[in-house]
Amino acid sequence: MGPGGGFPYGDWERDIQAISDWLVAEALGRVKVRPLLAGFCDAMNAAGLPILRAISALSTLHPMYVAHTYTYVRGRGNVTSDIPHGAQNTEAWQKSPLKPMFDNDVTECRYDLTDPAQVAPFPLLAEARDLGGTDYLGLLTLFEAGGELPDEVHHLDGLMTSWVTDRPEGFAAKHLRALRRLVPRFALAAKMAKREETALNIVTAYMGRDAGCRVLNGQIKLGDGEIIPSVIWYSDMRNSTELCETLSHGDYLAALNQYFACTAGAVMEGGARSCASSAMPCWRSFPSAMAATARKKPAPRRLPQPAGPRTSCCGPTQRDARWDNRNWISGSACTWARSCTAISGCPRGSNSRSPARPPTKSPDWRT
Repeated sequence: MGPGGGFPYGDWERDIQAISDWLVAEALGRVKVRPLLAGFCDAMNAAGLPILRAISALSTLHPMYVAHTYTYVRGRGNVTSDIPHGAQNTEAWQKSPLKPMFDNDVTECRYDLTDPAQVAPFPLLAEARDLGGTDYLGLLTLFEAGGELPDEVHHLDGLMTSWVTDRPEGFAAKHLRALRRLVPRFALAAKMAKREETALNIVTAYMGRDAGCRVLNGQIKLGDGEIIPSVIWYSDMRNSTELCETLSHGDYLAALNQYFACTAGAVMEGGARSCASSAMPCWRSFPSAMAATARKKPAPRRLPQPAGPRTSCCGPTQRDARWDNRNWISGSACTWARSCTAISGCPRGSNSRSPARPPTKSPDWRT
């Protein structure tokens, strides 16, 4: 992945222009940050700008993560990591060589990795030096032109990058000029990838991955839908009203997270689709490939007891008899159905209102 057409050409300015054009072209397509960073670094190395290691941290809108980081090390490939919410309070961030940019309201920092006094306060710089690095450049690119640098990293809408060279003399002046020119173009492509990921995260969270992907692929006009032969499983959490009134807000949300981890997590591992998840009920549909088998076998009344620590979207939690899933699930039901997912709503500007309907009593699904 990288510029084509005979690249590199052996001419510095022409090679840098080719990398710039390639980054813009990638931004116009369905770009992925991880291969883009690898291709970018490989292209700079080929052009004569020696990049030993590069780290890109891209902020994101996600219920569990505040950012994704992508690490490139020449000759070793890429590594991707997810940064959870609250990471700005960790010792790792407090000792990051990029934090001074937020403390001093600047968008660039540089460290001489051959100077022990500059390396000592930052463990990441020691790692870069031990790899063979000699010079370190940190850049912060905001996604809003003329925007102000936020006081805290978790409020950042932008891209943080660091670049390490193993050139004995460090980065030359032309290397710095090239990075300052090219990194904003890399950030442009990363921004487009982030926007697509954010849209997918939102529709997945509120509509489910299957329906959300269909919407993003164009099935958005009123009446668009799909008939899905399926088995629908419904269950709710026992004593949820009582727990809501007696537990603290944080403890109740933690209990809900564990409940959904036991119910939704178990069935989705088996290939089911998430139809809806609210505070009490939990709907899941099994696609047609699983439906025929489900019709021949009785539906299980309970989920199997998990072994070892249970993991929820709040992180690993110790097993507790109070939250044994047999005590959580007050009732469940499975039914064979032809379910239909559809896009519906009221067009903007319409003054029409649907007539009020008398309330109907919900059927008792408990078994």
